[in-house]
Amino acid sequence: MSSPRCLAALSRYFGEGLLWVQASGGNISIKTGNDILIKPSGMRLRQITQKSGYLRLPIKRSKDNQFIFATKNCAVSRKPSIESGMHLLMPHPVVIHTHPIALNALLCSSLPDDAIFSIFNRSGICPVIVSYARPGVSLARRILKELPKAKGPADQSFKVLFLRNHGLVIAARDKKEAIKISRRIHNVLKRFFPRLPGKISGRGIRLRYLGDKLFKARLAASFGLKGLRRSDIERALSPDMAVFCGKGRLDMSGNEILIRAQSQREARFAAEVLAAQLKALSLMKAAGIRPKYLNHKEISGILSMREEKYRQDLLKN
Repeated sequence: MSSPRCLAALSRYFGEGLLWVQASGGNISIKTGNDILIKPSGMRLRQITQKSGYLRLPIKRSKDNQFIFATKNCAVSRKPSIESGMHLLMPHPVVIHTHPIALNALLCSSLPDDAIFSIFNRSGICPVIVSYARPGVSLARRILKELPKAKGPADQSFKVLFLRNHGLVIAARDKKEAIKISRRIHNVLKRFFPRLPGKISGRGIRLRYLGDKLFKARLAASFGLKGLRRSDIERALSPDMAVFCGKGRLDMSGNEILIRAQSQREARFAAEVLAAQLKALSLMKAAGIRPKYLNHKEISGILSMREEKYRQDLLKN
């Protein structure tokens, strides 16, 4: 299978519905010798095809031949993902970064790392659990620091990273192995959260334009609207919640959500990210675990990033 075809297939697999990613979150990369194929910032995974929707960037190895770094001054029409550095740190040909709702119900909770590790270790998955760091360079540096602490077999062909208050990274040798590992992770999550469905569709989100850049979002009850509190929409479990739903963009009218947005696309992205947070909170509640939100300093750090401002500007049209 060619690299563009592999990238497109993986993007369809992980990009359909809301189970693995929401809005323009997540990313997938394929390394091909001297190039890396990767999704640009602000684009949905499912928009990637064999012929379009991705960037092809030149890469080179460092002097110690341990890690791969992107070369600079490459002419591209859009900026590559903010997490490109993380993808380039992993030497594996296939790297998949997603924001799985159920996994984030654990990673955005008060459960300690050891408890989360033990849940998956029983099924042969030994994740490297990375403490929260701001997306981009800070996260890449934190991963570089945490990788030597991996507890899995030294000869394992894949690597799994759990990013606290963020998401999942699967680094694998090929498409088949990556999907196999993702299914194993999902099966563990289904055992821990018995009510977790096999798919989470975005069709349960309805938007209506009210005028004056204000949208009303109706979310299906399955997203966990029962007992909805204002604090559930005002605080952020993850960077995407801070970016897409922060700065007073959300309000409540009964069980309906009001979204202030510059475009239908921006409102849709905000609704998807909010729906993911509400579903994660409902899973936590059912399992008897407490959420751990990002604090004010962490959120301010995210919103001040040039890369996140760029991603938000792409949604205004």
